[in-house]
Amino acid sequence: MCILAGMGTAGVPGGSLPVIMLILISIGVPGEAIGMIYGVDRILDMSRTVLNVTGDITAAAYIAHTEENNSKT
Repeated sequence: MCILAGMGTAGVPGGSLPVIMLILISIGVPGEAIGMIYGVDRILDMSRTVLNVTGDITAAAYIAHTEENNSKT
């Protein structure tokens, strides 16, 4: 569930907060604990965005390089 939620909310700024709240409640942590997470989530969200964009750029560059090599042969 966590992996699917991470993939689905990667492109939405702050979109992980509702998912995090649902996961916390499902494991028995009170929903009010989201206030503590909200304080550091902006920094974590920026880190997740950098990782997501870096992965997308790397994949696009690899595919472009592969397609370029395939067209030469």
